[in-house]
This record gives sequence, C-alpha cells and structure tokens, in this order.
Amino acid sequence: MSVDLKTQVRDYTKFFMGTVESIDLEEIKERPLRFGEGSVQPLASPSRRRGWLVAVAGAVTVLVVGLLTLLTRQTVPEAPIASQPSPSPTVSTPAPVPSTPIEGSASGWSRIPHDEAVFGGAGPQRMFSVTVGGPGLVAVGESDPDGSRNDLDAAVWTSVDGITWSLVPHDAAVFGGAGLQGMFDVTVGGPGLVAVGLDASDAAVWTSADGLTWSQVPHDEAIFGGAVMSGVTAAGPGLVAVGGAVWTSVDGLIWSRVPHDEAIFGGANELGMLDVTVGGPGLVSVGVADRDAAVWVATTDD
Repeated sequence: MSVDLKTQVRDYTKFFMGTVESIDLEEIKERPLRFGEGSVQPLASPSRRRGWLVAVAGAVTVLVVGLLTLLTRQTVPEAPIASQPSPSPTVSTPAPVPSTPIEGSASGWSRIPHDEAVFGGAGPQRMFSVTVGGPGLVAVGESDPDGSRNDLDAAVWTSVDGITWSLVPHDAAVFGGAGLQGMFDVTVGGPGLVAVGLDASDAAVWTSADGLTWSQVPHDEAIFGGAVMSGVTAAGPGLVAVGGAVWTSVDGLIWSRVPHDEAIFGGANELGMLDVTVGGPGLVSVGVADRDAAVWVATTDD
C-alpha cells in the first residue's frame, strides 16, 4: 500500500472513532429513538446503552477493515502466476511405408526377346556367367554354331544396357579348336577381364581389355592339364580360379597351380569346386564331393 493511501485510511479511521468518542452518554440516555412513524421511546437501561455503543463500534471496525481490504486489492497487484510450460505435443512416429519395388528389382523380371542371330544357332548356345565390364556387361558361355554337338566353342556376348546384346564374332584361333571349348565364369581382373573354362580336357584362361577382343593364355600342361576351371574371382594375389584344382595369378596372364592335397581336394568319384567368392575367412568355394554339396574355405594368404 502506498504512503498516501495509508494516510487516508488512518485519517478516515480517526474520524469515525472520534465521532464515537464524542457521543455524550447522558445525552444518549435522554435522546429518544424513533422506531416507526409516531413512536418515540427512550433507552430503557445502561446495559442496552452499552449494547448500542458496542454495535456502533463494531460497525465502525467492519467499515474500516472493509475499506482497508478494498484499497489493498486496488493498489497491490497480485503476484503473477508463474506460467507453466505447455506440455510438449506427443509426436508419434509414422509406421514405415513399404517401399515400392523399383523397375528391375527382383520382383519385376522380364525376359529379353529372343534374337536368333545373337542367342540362337543350329546347336545349343549357353551363357554361364555375366559381369559388369567392357562396354557395360560381358557374358560368357559356349556355342554350337553347326549343331554337331561334338564341337562346342567358347562364346562371348556384350551389352551396353543389359537390354540389347551382341555376340562377339567367332574367332576359331581364340574360341575354337579340336574338341570342346567353353567359358564357365568371368570376372573383372588382369588386363581388364578374365574368363576361365575348358579347352578339350584341360583348364583354359582367356583375357580381354575391353570385352570385345579376346586372347587365350597359352596352354601349360603342368599348370592347366587334366583339370577344368569352373569359377574365378578377384582375390588373393590378384585372381583365384577353382575347378578340379585351385589356381592363382597376379595378373591373369601367368598362373600357378596350388599343390594337390588329397585330404582336401581328393575323394572318390565326383568331386570339384564349381564357384568361388570373397567371404568368410577370406575365400569360400562351393561344389560337389561324392554327389553331395561341399564347401571349402581359405584365407587370402593361402
């Protein structure tokens, strides 16, 4: 409360209290009180006079207290109520929306229309492996151009986009020869691309810088004789090939044959590694052993 208001209240209180103190009790005792029209009666007794005085003093007190309360409410602002932080809105995480399969995904396969000049011939034509390389994609396999089935040749196809394909022109000095020839796997490596397979009854390797022009690695009986290469991958010293044995190469041009271990590579009847990839402890190869599936593993240092 301000000083001016306090002074006003004090003066107002003195005024009322002075009024009460200045009343002459004897005068009150003789003064008639009117209750109703034409009715005049004096105060009957001192006790009643005391009651009247108490009533007057009580009324004055109530009036002063009420005035103090009123002035206090008008001049003293209430303390502001501390604002409570608004509760953070509950944010619900939307359920994941299944992605729409993109064109070319595993759920949207289609077959490239057959082109007899590219995919056909008098005898069977087979693609065994494909990799990204050359002009875009390179696939390898075998071809029987005359339908004799006794003189299969290695074959190579290329594509820029996987839709339109071309057959690399046949070169008998590279892809043909007496007996059977075929490329079973291809990978990026060496001078550009390396393909492995079969030439007659021996392992064979072909290389290319661009997927269009190929050459065959010269035959070495101690290295390639008596076995077939069926899989190749870029790993180890540069390249690793598997089949009836295991071979390694730094550049795809010069190869070494891993020494034979009968406990690992031997067995009765049918046995061979059909493919190899980087994984596991270093390399993983899969194939067949005595008509059952088989797995071989190796570190890249082996």
